Amino acid sequence: MKTNTVAAAVVLLAIALTGLPGFCGGEAEAADSSARGEYLASRGIIIPPKDVYPESYIAQIDYDYPDPSPDPVGLTVHTGNRQIGTDARKEWIHIGIKGRKTPFEQLPPLNLVFVIDKSGSMYDAEKIDWVKDGLGIFLSKVREKDYAALVVYDEEARVLFPSTRMDQESKKTRFRELVQELSAGGGTNLLAGMTEGYKQALANFRSDYTNRILILTDGLSDSDGAMEMAESYRQTGINCSTIGVGASFNTALMVELAKAGAGSSRFISDREEMEKIFSSELDRMVVAAGRDLAVELRFSGGATLLDTWGYRHQMQEDVVRYSLPTLHNGDYETILAEVALPERKPAGVFTFAEVRVSYKTLEGRAVTLTPVRVSAQVVSADAPVYSSSNPTVLRSSTMLGIARSLARIGTLYYASLPDA
Repeated sequence: MKTNTVAAAVVLLAIALTGLPGFCGGEAEAADSSARGEYLASRGIIIPPKDVYPESYIAQIDYDYPDPSPDPVGLTVHTGNRQIGTDARKEWIHIGIKGRKTPFEQLPPLNLVFVIDKSGSMYDAEKIDWVKDGLGIFLSKVREKDYAALVVYDEEARVLFPSTRMDQESKKTRFRELVQELSAGGGTNLLAGMTEGYKQALANFRSDYTNRILILTDGLSDSDGAMEMAESYRQTGINCSTIGVGASFNTALMVELAKAGAGSSRFISDREEMEKIFSSELDRMVVAAGRDLAVELRFSGGATLLDTWGYRHQMQEDVVRYSLPTLHNGDYETILAEVALPERKPAGVFTFAEVRVSYKTLEGRAVTLTPVRVSAQVVSADAPVYSSSNPTVLRSSTMLGIARSLARIGTLYYASLPDA
């Protein structure tokens, strides 16, 4: 097959597969790998296989988890099938975790620092103008009790607006004027921008505030020292979130930086998406509902783990442990596990796992949710069940299949290139 024929075919298929609505949450979104895939495909660019994060595609769907009450974090568990045969060898476990949604006006005070990449690459596709629009929306929402700062970087970093309590209209006006004067040009020194950003966050640090830096960048930068810095300041109570723009966005860098800083990462494909983030979704990037989440999936009855997607995890004997530093306000996370079941289970209710969740409230109080037992109704049937009858699991497992298909598409395409 000729290279241009392969390219045409995979571009069309990639567009079809990635054209799905949704908003990813938390760590699992992996900088919106799915949104970036759609963005690249619409421009005739195939997302590289290494940049296809299955977690992002699974997390892209809003599974309509119930709002937690009275606790700030809630747990929902689904299995793949209402019934399975005695010889069924596989099953899905879908774990949903949701943070309580608090209206913006009622959120804890904010101490935010915007760290803006103004390097030459931000000039492409008017990306710097998207940033201006987003910050303008923020200024229309910021409250008198909130602190804000503006740092920009190219080869060097500069503090344009030092950390200031936004309790006067004149301060908002000055911030807005500085934003509108932004122009792209020069190199990229991410570490310098982060250094100045954290200094500004420290200037008005309060333990009862949400203290965070937000990096807006196309991700074209050397990361030496950035992860260590984010991890260090995370320990002091200052988190880091990242917003990436453009086709050349360095997915891996921004994902890992947000993870190190206990924040979240988003990919912005256009001006409208940037406006959405700042108008209705900003709190899902900066305000925590719970911290230090620990999820345990404990197997019993001879069940074992085949594979899992969602959080970073560790396996020890029959227990899978997942961890997430922060669950944000109104955000949701999804864990999907593929499980091997023992052969010839007795008919009746078969319990093969238990899910446990613990976390800390913003006040530092330790909370453990009521464990959820995972069971299947086993019926006398010889045919193994591999598909899913539960609509929630059907959606998440389908998104996993889409991600796997896109990775195969990318492998096929890049292998077909002349210099491959």
